[in-house]
Amino acid sequence: MCAFGVTGCSDDATTTTKDSATTKDDGGTTADTGPKPEINCKDNTCNTFVVSRLVLPTTQEEARRFGYDYDGNTINDNALGSIITAIAGALGQNFQIQPTVDATVYSGKAILLFEVQNTSLSSDPASVLQAHIGEQKACCPGNEDDPNKCKAAATAEGGCFSGSGTFTVAATSPKDAIIKGAITGGQMAFGPAGLKLEIPLSASGKIAVNLKEARIKGAITEAGITSGVISGVIPKADVDNNIIPAVAKLLQDALDNEAVSDEAKTQIKNLFDTNKDDKITADEVKNNSLIQAFLGGDVDVDKDGTAELSLGIGFEAVKGVIGADAN
Repeated sequence: MCAFGVTGCSDDATTTTKDSATTKDDGGTTADTGPKPEINCKDNTCNTFVVSRLVLPTTQEEARRFGYDYDGNTINDNALGSIITAIAGALGQNFQIQPTVDATVYSGKAILLFEVQNTSLSSDPASVLQAHIGEQKACCPGNEDDPNKCKAAATAEGGCFSGSGTFTVAATSPKDAIIKGAITGGQMAFGPAGLKLEIPLSASGKIAVNLKEARIKGAITEAGITSGVISGVIPKADVDNNIIPAVAKLLQDALDNEAVSDEAKTQIKNLFDTNKDDKITADEVKNNSLIQAFLGGDVDVDKDGTAELSLGIGFEAVKGVIGADAN
């Protein structure tokens, strides 16, 4: 199964989303020349959370809601979300990605942890968030193949996502995924910053993306984070080397999966298998008319003349206990 992890470091940019960041007249953000952020949960108050659900957009409305307006045209950008939405729309109820993502998270194979240093979860103009990759944990032993039973076990009293689950930071988790931000009226907003994500997309694959201008926001309380959103932009090299092959693998896994209906497999072949060999390749995805318009990139945040691909996904998190050696 796949994993969902984060690495990153703060960009030389502002510390919060556009709603609260200092902006230039052209809509860009001003540079932050201050020191790199630090977090100290031994001497300061920190609230700790575990991501209990990762939500991929399945409609254009969700894609816009999870996105961010990087080019200042008042429309939220989320090209990767639009790709996922386009595939979901074309295949309908015959082929769904979200249940696979849910199963990966609820089973404990994709643990993402947040520590939020703050003086108050209602208001703190100088809050700091650190993301950790957690060690995999058996959250629904014996029920991994039954999504409903797995969710029930993982969220039951004492379960991983019950609000009292305990977690260990993985040895491979980076130490520099620390992002400055603010909490205003119970709404947190962190970033922009550099951030690396590994998103579970299928039972045997994941998308690794190196986000620029990443932002994390949501409604925060002691109990958890609701209506969470992670947004950012993906460099073209990652689109070519990671996104396109991962989408091809997702579709090929569906063709090889006995549980996927024959109708869904026929639709996938009709849409992507141009040479009719029952194999979906990266080139066939890259040249597919359904998603080709999105793959060229839609924003250029660093103004280098090369377009990046915008991304936005939703998440929910609950209270969790993280080992004392987290930072």
